[in-house]
Amino acid sequence: MLNFWDIRLRAPWAIFWLVLLCLLLSQCKGPGHEERLNFLVTQATGGDRQAQFNIARRFETGTGVLQDQEKAKKWYLEAAKGGLAQAQYRLAQLLSTGQLGQPDQKNAVRWYRAAAFQGHVDAQLNLSRRYLQGHGAPIDQDKSVALLQNAARRGHPQACAELAELYLGGSLPHRNDRQAIVLFHQLAQLGRPEYEALLGWLHAFGIGVPFNPDQARSWLEKATEHGYLDARFLLDQLVHRQAAIPLGLGPEGEQPLPAVVRYPIHVLYGNDLQLPIDEKELLHWYRVQASLGRPPAQYELGRCYRYGIGTAPDKERALSWFKRAADQNYLPARLAWNQLQQMSF
Repeated sequence: MLNFWDIRLRAPWAIFWLVLLCLLLSQCKGPGHEERLNFLVTQATGGDRQAQFNIARRFETGTGVLQDQEKAKKWYLEAAKGGLAQAQYRLAQLLSTGQLGQPDQKNAVRWYRAAAFQGHVDAQLNLSRRYLQGHGAPIDQDKSVALLQNAARRGHPQACAELAELYLGGSLPHRNDRQAIVLFHQLAQLGRPEYEALLGWLHAFGIGVPFNPDQARSWLEKATEHGYLDARFLLDQLVHRQAAIPLGLGPEGEQPLPAVVRYPIHVLYGNDLQLPIDEKELLHWYRVQASLGRPPAQYELGRCYRYGIGTAPDKERALSWFKRAADQNYLPARLAWNQLQQMSF
């Protein structure tokens, strides 16, 4: 009978042999491995497109065979020429990133287009980006929107997100706040907290939807519950400032504008934004952003002309920029435009 000390002395050796056995077994191929591989090669050689794709994946990743990018490219190309959409898409990805040699953007677009034509939603999304950015293809916003619409109709979340952002920030005729809100709702209902927070922000400002602090609070609370930290910040603004702060910062004695929600500018343009300190540089920044059709910047530019920030006061220009933002349903600008029209300058 083994005593306690025998067990202590022999246990390390038992563990050693157990580990060694596991390592040896991990190197052994399962029964029929060679036969299955040979059968797959036979199918691929005979023109089976799915088998060609599977062989290409093996050579690309080194699964069961020696890794060989040239052979991977050959079999992907065979399957792609045979019309297999997933092979066309994967080949486009590899050509685009240069994983099969030098990057080849022209042929990448060619194969993205072939897969997209067959309804491959990831290919439609990638091809849309190419048309939007002019990367490997001429810029064509009409084609970009059409491809995003096709992918979004089939429920592709990223396509929905990019189409909504294009609707909301794009130029006419592609700007469509109402459709953007529909898509944002779809994404929010999937439990994506960044879109729950975005809907809260839109309701807080009345952009594309009615100005509604209660709806804003509801969406921001959902986003906060799902761990979205920026939503916590925005919700604090609603709670601690009772959903509003006065905007009237004009000359002494001027009546303040009605209270509306107005968040810090970095929330609108990104957390990494650092606005210029110099008033003239700040005015220039607002001009650039306003010219891109962004209502918050148009509103801020109107305020610069209204109060002479970085420039001489100019009532007509102030009214013009307030009106542009108001026409996009930006509530602070609408209120400022109405008030300024009734006042002497």
